[in-house]
Amino acid sequence: MNSRHFINSIEQLWTEVMKSVRDAAVFMDDPSAECLHWHGGLKRILDSGAASVENFSPFVKSDAKLKKAVFVLMTPLSGETWKTVAIVTQANNFRNCVIVTALPPKCHSSEPEAANQIFIILENKLQNWLQSKNFSATVSHLPLFPAYVSQNLFLMPAFSKLFSVFKCCSTEMHLKRTEDLSIRSVSSEMQSSITQLAYCLSSLLDTFQVKGDYFSLGPLSHILCSELENISHQQKKSYPSKASVVIVDRLLDLAGPLSQSFETMLDKILLALPHFPGHTFDVAVPMNHLAACKNVSVFGRPLLAPGCLAHRNNSFEDTALNAILNKKPREVLIDVNRCIAECATREGIKLDLTSRVTPEVLKKRILEFKSKPKSILTYNGLFQQVLAIIQALEYASSNSVDNLSALEKALLEYLTTSPEEVLNYMMQMISEKEEMNYKMEEILIFLAFFYMLSGESSIPNESAMQATLMEEFFQDKNANELLSLFVDEEHLEDDEYVLNSVRTLFDVFKRIGLLRKKFKRYPTLFKSTNPAFPASYNPLLKQLLNDIFDPSISDIHDIEFHSAGLRDYIKTGFSLFMNVTKPQPRDNPVVFLIVLGGVTPSEIKIIQETATQKKGVQIILGSTDVLTPKNILKDLGLLVKELVTEDYEDDVL
Repeated sequence: MNSRHFINSIEQLWTEVMKSVRDAAVFMDDPSAECLHWHGGLKRILDSGAASVENFSPFVKSDAKLKKAVFVLMTPLSGETWKTVAIVTQANNFRNCVIVTALPPKCHSSEPEAANQIFIILENKLQNWLQSKNFSATVSHLPLFPAYVSQNLFLMPAFSKLFSVFKCCSTEMHLKRTEDLSIRSVSSEMQSSITQLAYCLSSLLDTFQVKGDYFSLGPLSHILCSELENISHQQKKSYPSKASVVIVDRLLDLAGPLSQSFETMLDKILLALPHFPGHTFDVAVPMNHLAACKNVSVFGRPLLAPGCLAHRNNSFEDTALNAILNKKPREVLIDVNRCIAECATREGIKLDLTSRVTPEVLKKRILEFKSKPKSILTYNGLFQQVLAIIQALEYASSNSVDNLSALEKALLEYLTTSPEEVLNYMMQMISEKEEMNYKMEEILIFLAFFYMLSGESSIPNESAMQATLMEEFFQDKNANELLSLFVDEEHLEDDEYVLNSVRTLFDVFKRIGLLRKKFKRYPTLFKSTNPAFPASYNPLLKQLLNDIFDPSISDIHDIEFHSAGLRDYIKTGFSLFMNVTKPQPRDNPVVFLIVLGGVTPSEIKIIQETATQKKGVQIILGSTDVLTPKNILKDLGLLVKELVTEDYEDDVL
């Protein structure tokens, strides 16, 4: 199996869905819509004959003439989801109901003995509600949960909230510390999330007809791999092909998502543009530059639908999307300029190609296509991608984003001296923020980045740093919005509560930063070994990939292999007595690297570069989200609120 087989398999799953939608009202939840967005979008489902496509909501009523409903859902068919299905089917005149769920049968029932018959039970419930002999219902499962974004990347929108950095942090803080780490060590909510993801991943491998060898790095990944191992043992399926599934905890490296270097094009796009409505990854691109209308909105409602990045209909769109995902801004400008020049040649449009390529020049060249409106329709997807690039670079220039990269490099150099020097540098930034135009949010992100990177737990001037922050929060009334990230609004005027929240924030920084200390090979993310080169952040995923594909390393001690059979158990448990080594991820031709909690644009680029270098091995990155520094700060704030509230409630009791 290779990445092309992976992509084709997911496409075939959506083709199966399209066979059911003719003359139907189609209802989709947000994760389903986002996955479809990357696999043909609304056009594909309408071209397949759907009469209408609606958001999955109890408040939607379809045309009375429509007799068929198709639900495409990525949550368990229970609780609020099942109530909504009931309301929609009873409020309309449907005679045929098809439910396609991305979750396998065992995710829909809390009773193991009922799991195998759960779809039949649900079909009977639907028929009993309507009490009509003419009504038919079908419930089926297809593992539609991955959204293939590129040849080496897929995302799982259905799990973005279930495995957000906040949820992962909260689980880590409340983890039951026992010798035998198992699914019972986490909350019932996280148990449900892990079970769902485990069955989904297992179902996906079954679709590919591949047996998984599971490897984990981190406690949450350990629990997930243990569940995958149990599922594999129960099902006892045999496939000719094997793939390595390496699962990594995001919390082991939060420095990467907090970095403000913004080196890749995708970094800058996610910084500048809002997310596409209801989506976790794609962005909404303003299209007013190519529109004929002068007003972009009427009565506060937009006239123009936003553009997006999800276009792969021709080689130009493929080139632009891959450049956005895997290259630096300067390289991206060159690639997309080449595409625009070729499109202009095909359309007979003359462009002045003598100027140096800049965002402004690129915009002028796109506007030349307005002289031939049909050409805009022909290359509409490419133009949406290019406008995203232009607006992101204009935003970066006007907001001095590159200055943040310089400040981060200075912080790294101070860290080579001592952690104390870093905090002195941060306090100086706060005192000079008005003159230097620093934002407190950016300074707080730098502070979090430092703790996650260094793993320091005891710094002499930490109390002074906390006092400086407190003084800033109390004196600057504009800081309330930032303060509200980790202090509930009703407590913003309570000095003692705010002080406790700031202390808890630092405790969170230190506890998460220390998670790597137990590792032998990955205790640090800081690289400063050669005086000839500047200090730098050394991503965990980069270190891990280097070790996985280094033939001189026979065993990576920090990675745990999870065996599902007696033979593998013998290999891992009795290797001291037998001349057998523990299986390694590089043993198989395909390596799935799955990060629980999200990946960064820079890590996407690292995976692509590694995949290009390693011939004969397919590396596919999967994750629950694509992260930005502001995302992480917000999630850490939610964690602080939760912990402080728990302490407050304990004191009251």
